[in-house]
Amino acid sequence: MNQARIPSVPSLQQRNFTARWLALAGVVGPIVFVGAFTLAGFLRPGYSPIHQAISDLGVGTNAWLLDIDCVVFGVLLLAFAIGFFLGMCQVLADGWRLTCLILLILSGMGAINAGIFTEAPATVTVHWTLGFQLAVLPPVVVCGIVGWQWLRVSG
Repeated sequence: MNQARIPSVPSLQQRNFTARWLALAGVVGPIVFVGAFTLAGFLRPGYSPIHQAISDLGVGTNAWLLDIDCVVFGVLLLAFAIGFFLGMCQVLADGWRLTCLILLILSGMGAINAGIFTEAPATVTVHWTLGFQLAVLPPVVVCGIVGWQWLRVSG
């Protein structure tokens, strides 16, 4: 006889606790990212956030600030992706949760890639452009999927 696996209440509580802490990385990550590139901008003589891209801070003096910031941001996005996957089990169908997980992992990997492959003239190639696009575009798609799925939830 094949019995369905029903998780116990303590295991569900542990999963919810873990999901909340991992999802908190989605709040902390952007704050740390903005704070670090703001600090890097203040430390760069002649840098103008109005006339220059943030990625310009990844080259030259104190470039390590933005590079490490991108890698940390990417790792926090990966943690958020796992927390989102665990926390949305009651809201999203399994297929859509897996799709969102993959897209959010791509976003985190894109941020890490943008930190490793900088905008320096020797490396302005597919690596940096792909990393930037992977960091920015998948969360937009995830927002669309989640919004569409939430329309189906009553209340």
